[in-house]
Formats: sequence, C-alpha cells, structure tokens
Amino acid sequence: MNLIQKFIFILKKATSLTPFAYAELFFISIMALWFESRHSKWAKYQKKYLSDTLNYAKDHSKYYSHLLSGCHIYPGNADSILKTLPLSNKQLITEQGYNIFSNEINAHWYNWSNTGGSTGDPFRFPSMHTLLPYGNIHEMMLYHKMGMHIYHGVVSVDGTKVDEERIKQKIYYQTCPLDIYGKHHLSTLYMNDDTMPYYIENLNQLKPNLLRGYPSGMLSMARYILQNPIKIKFKLIGIYLTSESFTQEDSEIIQSAFHCPIWGQYGHTEMAVFASRKPGSEVYECSPLYGYTEVLKNGKQVRIGETGEIFVTSFTQRGVPFIRYATGDLAEYGGVKDDGTVILNHLCGRTKDFVVNKNNEKIYLIGFIFGCHLEAFNHIKNWQIQQKIPGAVNILIIKGNGYGKQTENEILRLFAKEKVDAHIKYVDYIPKTKRGKQRFILQNITNTQA
Repeated sequence: MNLIQKFIFILKKATSLTPFAYAELFFISIMALWFESRHSKWAKYQKKYLSDTLNYAKDHSKYYSHLLSGCHIYPGNADSILKTLPLSNKQLITEQGYNIFSNEINAHWYNWSNTGGSTGDPFRFPSMHTLLPYGNIHEMMLYHKMGMHIYHGVVSVDGTKVDEERIKQKIYYQTCPLDIYGKHHLSTLYMNDDTMPYYIENLNQLKPNLLRGYPSGMLSMARYILQNPIKIKFKLIGIYLTSESFTQEDSEIIQSAFHCPIWGQYGHTEMAVFASRKPGSEVYECSPLYGYTEVLKNGKQVRIGETGEIFVTSFTQRGVPFIRYATGDLAEYGGVKDDGTVILNHLCGRTKDFVVNKNNEKIYLIGFIFGCHLEAFNHIKNWQIQQKIPGAVNILIIKGNGYGKQTENEILRLFAKEKVDAHIKYVDYIPKTKRGKQRFILQNITNTQA
C-alpha cells in the first residue's frame, strides 16, 4: 500500500467518528506517514530535537540554566554537550522540585503524572508536552508496522477502572472512542478464575483486530484459553506487549492461544523512550524521534554486547527536563544505526529485579530464573517472589494444571543452588498494583554488594 492509498484508506475508515476524533486521527495518521516517508532524515531530526530540548532546559529550568550557562547549543554539538551533563533520576528530580521543573510550571499546575507503582518507587511530576503529539504518532507508526492503519479495532488490556454497573453485568471494559491507545480498555484489575470466562466473552463480542497492553493480563487470558475448551471468535493481526517485562516463553504461550504475531513495546510514563520489538526477536529498536537513548555503566557508554542501565533524554516532555534520566532498566547494548536508532539486543530486567543470597550477593532474575527455561513455568498460573532478609525468600504461587511435588522441588532446587532458602505458599490470588500491573518481585533489601 503506497502513501496515497494509505491516505484514502484512512479517510474511508474514519468517517464513522465524531468530527473531533476524525480530525485527530487524520492528523496523527498524516504525521506518522510523513515521518515514515522521511526515514532517511531521522538522524538529522534527532540532532535538532536534542538541540531544542537542551535549549529549552537552559532557558526554562533553573537547575539546567546553571549547568548550561555560556553554552551555545545547536544540532551539530548537542550530543557532545549532552554528555557533559550529570545523570539524573527520580530522587534528584524530587529533591530539586521547582528548581528543576520548567519555569512555566507553577504551584497551581493542573496536569501531573504518576509512575513507579509497579516498581515500588512512586514518582509524581508535572506533565507538559511539546505541541507535536509524539506518543500518539509513534503508536500509529507501530500500528502501521503491524499492518494496521486505523485504531478502530484496538483493545487495550490495562489497569483501567470499570464502573460498578458494568461489573455487575460482567462487562470488564470501558469504552474510550477518542483514545488512540484503544477504543475499548479491558481491565486487568478484576481478572481471576471466576471472571475469566466473561473476559473471553467480552473479547468475542468486541472482535478486536489488535490487542495491546500488559503481558501479565495477556498471559492470564492465554493460559485460560489453552486450558479450557474456549473458542475465539475473532482474528487478530497481532498483539503487542507493553508496560511490563515478559519472557520469550510468555510470548510463545500468548501466541499459541491467540494465533497471531507477538510484538513488544518498551516505554515509560516519562515519555523519553519508545522502542519496538518484532515477532520472534528479542531486539528492541529505540526511536531517534522520541528521545536520546544511552546504555551506561558507571556513567560511561558500554560497548556493543555489554550490559548497562538505560538512560534517556525526552524530546516531548517539557514539564520536567528528563535529561540523561535513569530508567532503572538493564539492557544489552547493540549499537546505533545510521538513522540514530539505538539497538537493545535484549532487555535484562530492572536494576531492582534481583534476590540477595546468604553471601549478600545480588542474583539478577533475568539470568537466574528466566534464562533457565524451567519446566515449572508450564504448571504455574502466576507467582510472586518476596524478600525482606538476605538468603531467604517467600514465594506465592497460584498452581496451574500439572503442578505437583516435582514442580515444587524444581523451584526449591533452583533457589538452593544460588544459596537462597525458598518458602512456598500456595494462594488463589496475588494482589496487583493500583494500575492493574503484576509485580513479580517485592524487594525490600538495600544494603547489598554490587
């Protein structure tokens, strides 16, 4: 489908929307297609956007005005100047407050964002964006990659709260006709064995073309479908997983249930990185139009094939200058393409995703558990690790089909091998965060060795 054909296709399909929604969809679609058609200039755009970001911070943030005093910033030197600036994180921004916020933010500012619920590190900041809606544009570009050019048939699986009246009717979604992230939002907050048949019935009634959202919610539905005589009455062009980490095994289970390609998307509420992952691959590509991505260890860029923490600089968020901002996520660095796209060979979990053994050593879960391809994965519906003291963990497990003593022993041996005593408790439900996410580990130990 060429550029003209795509425009015509969008015009025809958008006519059922309200005038406002039509205009919004049309504008976002045009911008997405425009950026796609000018792919060869992305590296040039990135330099300009980075220059604009640093100049805005210099002019509007007291904190960065001091750091950038005397600097003449332009596209040709913006990346060099960026790398002279200190790293930042949630703690720094919280402590600096209005000293680091844009001076366009005042005590009566109306738009604040919250993040950190799934990591146990809450963070609230003022939200103010550039005029161009980069988030929506990148969402549309991802839809295009997946083969979809409108958002009518998108259902989001997330932590949306549902009205009590709808819940009484066994309807677990809210309708949001103007939301490009999904016309319908199916909530993970009410998922359990008793409600799951209604979730599948809801999807059969909605007949989505594409699902996007939390891997934990998708996985719960997929396991239910595979373990029960369920008929899916819709055909998906794809599913993309976002907002939580997931393994290749998770992806394969979801694919087996829904019979469609599984994509991945990596990003944050801070709107500083937007990366996509193609089906069958663990590689994420970070858009150079959305932000500037670095993978650092001890403050220095790692080499290709090495693992470090992801630091990002946002081109779209103005309320807080997220500059060289610590995401708390680990990744193996894969280099940079000519267009400025940063490659992450694979995400390696969060810096907090570890258990501490009896020697007070960190054992990161990405290699410890998810790299082991345990047989136990096939017999567990859901689980959560909790740790308060070194060398010991409590594990909450919801049993799946085929779970038995052999499965339990495999888990105990795995932890014992790393000098961690595991105590298993079998439950029927594991609490979610207020946003409907599933925290895999609750880690309350801070004094550990690197």
